[in-house]
This record gives sequence, structure tokens and C-alpha cells, in this order.
Amino acid sequence: DVRGQAICALNEGMITLYLEDYAAGRAASRRGLDLARQMNSHLMEANALANLGAAERELGELGEAIAHMEEGLAIRRTLGQPAELGTDLCDLTVAYCRQGNFAAAQHALTEMLDVYAHAEASMMHPQYILWAAAQTYRMLGDEACAHDYLKRAVLVMQQRLADIPEPELQASYYELPFNRQIVAASERGVWPG
Repeated sequence: DVRGQAICALNEGMITLYLEDYAAGRAASRRGLDLARQMNSHLMEANALANLGAAERELGELGEAIAHMEEGLAIRRTLGQPAELGTDLCDLTVAYCRQGNFAAAQHALTEMLDVYAHAEASMMHPQYILWAAAQTYRMLGDEACAHDYLKRAVLVMQQRLADIPEPELQASYYELPFNRQIVAASERGVWPG
């Protein structure tokens, strides 16, 4: 069951990213990518490339991360999935910033915010988009925009938390890496990298 194996590998890749086990995320995403290509599934291939690039970015493998993210985005743009496109652009924007390629980061940021403006309601984690914008503006030296986007990210995160009725699920949601980073920046002034 190649399809079932691919779905499991993609899910494992995403879960390990949330658990911040990036080496395991890279391995699972590579398996998912191989299986997606065996099936010729462009959707699964785009997902695997996004997860693989995110894991590589967190492991400091910026060249490989950006290449995989760009390859996945080229596929994603053909699939008509604006919410997923926004998240993928978000990951790429942060990778460009970490690489110091601010022109590319600004270009990806513009596209990401345009997608956000049209697809916010369908996004799983819209605060992640706003948080990436805040980080990018800060790296570009625009502290006012950075703090504006940070405030917006906090507001969206709080709205999403309020929509979760169970305290245990709220605690789990709060622990997503980007949510912890948003809180650290807004409450303690601690920003990544």
C-alpha cells in the first residue's frame, strides 16, 4: 500500500516538525517524497518537499532547504491550494531571512501576504503567516512593521486558543513551536536567530 505508506510518512514528517525532532522529520519527509514520486502524486510530493525543506532549514541546511521549498512551491502553485501555498511561502520566507537573502525574503513576503489576504479564513495557522512577516520585517530593519505583525499574530493566536474548548487541547495548541515563539517575542522580547 504505497499510498498508505506515503500518508503515514507525511504525517510522521509533520508531527516530528511540531515535536522539533528535525532529523526524524527530514528522514520521514524523504521517505514520503520517494513514495509520492513512485505514485506520481503531485499533491503528496509538494507536501513532502515542504516538510523536508522545513526540517532542513531547522537543521541549518539552508541551501538544500530552499531548493526543496522552491521545488515544492512550483508544484503547489499548480494545485490551487492557497492556504497551503501561504504556509509554504511562510517557511521559505523565514529560510531566505536566515540565509541573509533579504531581497528574496522580501519577494516571498509580498507573495505570502497577498495569499494571506485572500485565503486567511481557510488557513490552519494564520498566525504563523503573521509571525513570519514579523520576523522578516524585523530582519529587514522595519521594527514598526515587525511589531505590528507580531501584535496581529498574538491576536489571531489568542482567538484560535479561545475557540478550543478543552484545556488539554489548548495547552497542546499553545505548545506548537511557532506559538511559543510568538509568545516569547511578545512577552519577553525574545526573537529567533
